[in-house]
Amino acid sequence: MYMILLFAVLTPILLLFLFGVCCFLCVSLRRTPRGFRAECKEACEHGVRLLAERAYTDLYLTDDHKRLHARLYPNGQSGRFVLLLHGYHSSPERDFAALFPFYLSHGYGLMLVDQRAHGLSGGRFVTFGIKEAHDTCGWCRLLARRFPGCQILLHGASMGGTTALLSTRLTLPENVVGIVDDCGYDRPFDQLVYAAKRKYHLPRAAVCLVDLFFRLFIRASLRSPSAAGAAADCSLPKLFFHGKKDSLVPYQSGMRVFGRAAPPKRFVSIEQADHVLCHTADREKYERELAVFVRQILD
Repeated sequence: MYMILLFAVLTPILLLFLFGVCCFLCVSLRRTPRGFRAECKEACEHGVRLLAERAYTDLYLTDDHKRLHARLYPNGQSGRFVLLLHGYHSSPERDFAALFPFYLSHGYGLMLVDQRAHGLSGGRFVTFGIKEAHDTCGWCRLLARRFPGCQILLHGASMGGTTALLSTRLTLPENVVGIVDDCGYDRPFDQLVYAAKRKYHLPRAAVCLVDLFFRLFIRASLRSPSAAGAAADCSLPKLFFHGKKDSLVPYQSGMRVFGRAAPPKRFVSIEQADHVLCHTADREKYERELAVFVRQILD
């Protein structure tokens, strides 16, 4: 009788535990990056061909016992660099290749970062900007040591945009002169709740379980970091892009982060853009706003 009662009690607990582990692994484990989006494939392929003609240096950084990788493409004698931070389960080429010609034409060298658990960087788990922010500070310090007096612009897409903002709460070198956040979210927990409900019809409780395993295995909480809070304390110039048709990170989330951000700041809405497709949806507007921002921060 007691064994039956014990089995009845432990079975749902065990099933809940296994469900939580599965959810945690599904959202956090390393995966092979997807290919180019169909909407911008031609422009991205052009950007990749452009870089294929240029020499680059493989750079490595050890952070949190992870060996991280990035590629550095200098641009003549220029002391300006843009550090490109890609999104969740993506790559620098997938999120930024269409922008390579813009930055090269404006005199920027490119630093293509493989976020942890992506590309050639080590790590098994994606942490949605939490530990990636520490990695970003490391890359900025490395650039500042190699090129004393250089200027660094952080440009992040989706998770990369959140990473860039969260890094401002850490020890960034004075060489960092501005931040571009393209379709970033506020809190990882809230973003996962939204995505779980929209894509998989899972309740908030599923993300609570994921957060529990984050605390156990990664020693970090999805609830604690806030890009909006970081932006509120950041005095660097900030440029925000967000598509009104964003199906993954709500437009309202981008507006909330911008609303709390300290000046100087600017928010650019792109009417028909889906997630990380602002540049594709309105290339002229995107590059015009980005060019103005670049001139302002350099002046």
